[in-house]
Amino acid sequence: MCGPDGDRYNIVTSAPGSVKKRAEESGLEVEFVAGTGKCIVYFNPNQIYFLNAALKLEMLAESGDLFKYDQVIGTTYPTSKSIGELADVFNKRYAKEFAQSGTRIRVFNTPVGFKYFGEMVGDIESQLDRGNEVVLKDVTGKEVSLGRSPRILIMAEESGGAAMGSATWRLSKNKNRKSLAMKEKDGMQIALMNLGAMSKLYLEKKSFAELYVEKIEEYDIQHRYYSRIDKTLFEESLIGEAREKAKTIGNKAKDYTVDAFKALTLKKSPREAQEALQKLVGQGVRVPGIKRVFWAGDGTYIDFGTMWFELRASGTDAVLRFYIEGKDKEFLETLNKEFVGIADRKIKELRSA
Repeated sequence: MCGPDGDRYNIVTSAPGSVKKRAEESGLEVEFVAGTGKCIVYFNPNQIYFLNAALKLEMLAESGDLFKYDQVIGTTYPTSKSIGELADVFNKRYAKEFAQSGTRIRVFNTPVGFKYFGEMVGDIESQLDRGNEVVLKDVTGKEVSLGRSPRILIMAEESGGAAMGSATWRLSKNKNRKSLAMKEKDGMQIALMNLGAMSKLYLEKKSFAELYVEKIEEYDIQHRYYSRIDKTLFEESLIGEAREKAKTIGNKAKDYTVDAFKALTLKKSPREAQEALQKLVGQGVRVPGIKRVFWAGDGTYIDFGTMWFELRASGTDAVLRFYIEGKDKEFLETLNKEFVGIADRKIKELRSA
C-alpha cells in the first residue's frame, strides 16, 4: 500500500498460523483468522525498513561491495533502533574484511523531517568533493565520522518515508549535477525492492512475515517492540467558546508536558534525571536507570540502555507523541501509559481549576 503521492509505503500480508507466536515475539501485529489456518500480519514502516536494510546488507556482503565503502544508515531519533542494530551486527560479523578495507557501517541520527536527510546527503557530497574524512555534527553537537568513502544504505523515517542510495554517483541528464541519493522519500523505490524479495519468497512458498521473523532471530535484535501513543490534547471538532476553552487547556497541558520532560535534559546526572522522572510518573511503575537524556532537536530523548523513549509535540496537530521501544512488551506498554498519564493529569487539573 502506497500513500496517494507515492512517498510512503506499508504492508499487510498473510502467513501460516504456525508463525503467529514467533511473529508476535518479533514485535509484529498478528491477527489469527479462525478456520483458515492462517493469520494476517500488519507491518509498520520501521519493520519494513529493517528488513530492507538487512537484505541490502546481505546482498552487498555477498558481492563484496559492502567493504568498498562506508555504508551509512540514516534514521530519525524516533525511528526504530532495530535498523541501527544491524550496523553493530555486520561490523562484528565482518570485522576482518572491514579492517582490511578501512571501512565500516555507520549510523547517523537526525530530527524528524526528511529535509534533514537531504541536508545530511548534501553535507556528505560536499565533503567528499573536498577529499577529506566526512564528519557530520548531529543535533546534540556530537561529531560523527562517516569515514572517507560514505554511501547511503538507507534513510528511514519513523512516520513512513524512506529512500536508498547507491554505490555510484547519480548524474543529471546533462551531467552537470550529481548526487549519492534522492533527497526526498520515495515509496516506489522501497516497493520495488520489496517486490523483488516477495518474488523470491513466492517461489520458496514463504511469507514476508516468516522472512522478517528469521532476520530478527538471526541477528538477535533487541529493539523488537515499537509503540507510539498519540495523545490528543483537545477535541478539534468542538466549536465556539467550548472549542477555545478546550484548546487553551490542551495547549497549556502540551507546554507543561514538553517542558517537564525537557527539564530532564538539564539535570546534572542521569541519576538525577531518573529521580525527577520518577516523581513525575508517581509510584505506579519503577522508572529504569537512565543512560543518557538529551534534547533531540524537536523532543526529549531518553536512552535507558536496553530501551528508549522520546516525547515529541506534533508540529501540525494538537497531539503529543509518546514513542517507546525495547524487548519487554508488557513493561514498555505499562511505562508508556504512565508517561501519557502525566499529560492526562495536567489536563484534568486544568479542567477543574
